Amino acid sequence: MSQRARVGVLALLGLPLLGLWWLLPGRLEDLRGLDEVCGASASGEWQSALDGDLPMGEDLRHRALVCRCEAALELGAPERCVPELDEAVTASGKWLPPPNLVALIVDRRMASEDWAGAASLATRASTAFPDQVGLLYLEVLARVENEPERDVLDQVSGRLDEAARRTPEGATLAIVLARRRLALGDADAALDELRGPPPEEREAELWFRVRAQARAAMGDVAGLELELQELAAAGASSLAVDAVRAVVLDAAGLSSDRGTWIELQRRVASQAATLVETDPELARLLYGRLIPRLAMQGARAEALERIAEAEELLGSSPWSRQELATMLAAEQAGPSPPVPLLFHADLPEGTVFVERGSGHAVDVPFEPVRLVGGKAEVMRRAEATPTRWVAVDATGAVRGSGAVWPALAGSRVEIVLGQRLPLTRAEIPASRSGDGRSRVLVLVLDCADWRIVRYLFHRQELPVLAALLKRGRHGVLWSEPAFTASAMRTLVAPGPDRPMGVFESLHELGAELAGLRAFPHNPLRPLAFLLPQESDLFELAQVAGLSTANLLYSHGAINVGVHGALVRQDGSVERVEVAATTRRLTMSERARHPAFSGLPALHDALVADLAARFDTVAAVSADQTVDLVLARIEATDLITHATYSDAAIGRQDDGHGVLFETYRYVDSRLAEIAGNLDADDHLIVMSDHGITSAMRHDPRALFVHTGPGVTPGNLPQRDLSAVPAMIIHALGLSGSE
Repeated sequence: MSQRARVGVLALLGLPLLGLWWLLPGRLEDLRGLDEVCGASASGEWQSALDGDLPMGEDLRHRALVCRCEAALELGAPERCVPELDEAVTASGKWLPPPNLVALIVDRRMASEDWAGAASLATRASTAFPDQVGLLYLEVLARVENEPERDVLDQVSGRLDEAARRTPEGATLAIVLARRRLALGDADAALDELRGPPPEEREAELWFRVRAQARAAMGDVAGLELELQELAAAGASSLAVDAVRAVVLDAAGLSSDRGTWIELQRRVASQAATLVETDPELARLLYGRLIPRLAMQGARAEALERIAEAEELLGSSPWSRQELATMLAAEQAGPSPPVPLLFHADLPEGTVFVERGSGHAVDVPFEPVRLVGGKAEVMRRAEATPTRWVAVDATGAVRGSGAVWPALAGSRVEIVLGQRLPLTRAEIPASRSGDGRSRVLVLVLDCADWRIVRYLFHRQELPVLAALLKRGRHGVLWSEPAFTASAMRTLVAPGPDRPMGVFESLHELGAELAGLRAFPHNPLRPLAFLLPQESDLFELAQVAGLSTANLLYSHGAINVGVHGALVRQDGSVERVEVAATTRRLTMSERARHPAFSGLPALHDALVADLAARFDTVAAVSADQTVDLVLARIEATDLITHATYSDAAIGRQDDGHGVLFETYRYVDSRLAEIAGNLDADDHLIVMSDHGITSAMRHDPRALFVHTGPGVTPGNLPQRDLSAVPAMIIHALGLSGSE
């Protein structure tokens, strides 16, 4: 080789070495950065680990980020590292930090409503770390926001093998999956999630409790008792077993030869102090059911004693002592004479709209009382519900509103003027051109009350429902007894009236009290109705070749056919796809409904249930091939019972509060549903009963009907049993109103 060639070869070999020489200082600097951050973290110098410079090289930077996050967690400041960690995971596309840090990133993405990003990361991580069951749980939470929940549950359940189900973490996930199956109405699937022997840990008791709930949802009392035997064998005390029996039978509306619900609950309550020591949440559930049952049965004094007992043992009661005491005082005092209500406001001109009270229908507008010199006076009686009022200025803008309990000596209301609230215009979409078919959608807002609707009408806050009233007819339905089970049977399968005893009336209440979710029957079960000798609406429509969707949420005593059944015109049966049983509100929804922010866990869960139920109804209403849809929004009942006491306080509330926000949310979703119907379709918005107190229903129910041929105006009060004939007429079937 020539001298020139040897020089060329050496030059080629030297170039890479020269490059490494220039890169070496940067690599050494990265190693020093890694040592600085991770060394400080390892020695417990958390702040130094957070303040240290991160390496520039990707692999060393990832390792240093993990050390920095460990320090941030020790200091209780995960926000100091998680955003940067999220960026690194996104940029890499392949790298994953340890499972606990992945969980923080997933949670951050869910909090910012990046559901797709959260689901993608959780799925990738749960696959990469198959022994980390907690990542599977996060995968469920993230994916159900954008995917059909049944599909997600099926896939995740398939990846939770039998060995994992025997671990405490796996058993917890299986219980979560079973509970979500119950919320979807899949009691059989819920039992399958909890198949085999339970783990020999504390999860065993909860395991059999959920299995007991599933048996009850199926109406299987004998199976329920077998699960309770297993619960006892798993270590639960006889008192806890009795408490579970009393609560679950009550929630599902099932009877037992061991005694009535109130007898079962009284027996457990006699040892409440012992139950509170071992299971305070179960004790709270028990009081939540026993107190209203005592009040309904007329044992108000004992109900007050139980409230005091709950307050002493639990620190608080599920029900309001003041509300029950007011009910008791009103019953003992009897009818009161009218007394003056005096309103004072710093307004030269204006009007106070005051609820009319007894002697008037609950759906009539409030009485307008002029403010003269800033004063207005009207006579009202003390009744079982507060008298609501709304003050407006000379321009019609709302300046204040609230409720007052007329006292024997009269009541003075000082109105604190708020900002001018402009008149809200109706937002209901214009009807699309008809297609020649009459579809009918019946939306039952469980426990919706005319008095609250009228209050918010005067506050100019329910524009969609107000527009429906203007274009259709409305009135008061009499629903006696005032329980959902009875009302739904009357709606679906009207039959002859029959007297009801005290125990049967209590049985009708089913799962409506104490804020517990319903446990629906399995939608794949055969059709079964309480009055099989009578034709029901679904059967009539199907015989006529119409398609139907049943979204009435059957369970326990509320036995009105197969929930989720979608029967096509050819008789084929499908299942209504439910995206999710619960859904967090979107950012835009929270912005429009600020009272839903920062809620207690129970109330937040009920709002999430409300959103998901409306999602399902909206999706079905958009299906132009379904002729008859009967849907019930159960969450409105649960929210009402949970929050009515706060809404009934005598004060200027200016429409603030969870209950009033719920009505505003319902109104916004009505716009979406009405927009899915055309000019040939009918929309009926109704309730099964109203509300008098958190522990008492009102038989006067809401009714609004719009559609072709419907004459606008007020409909004289009639029984709820008149509604099926209206539906038949709207469908164009034989029969008349």
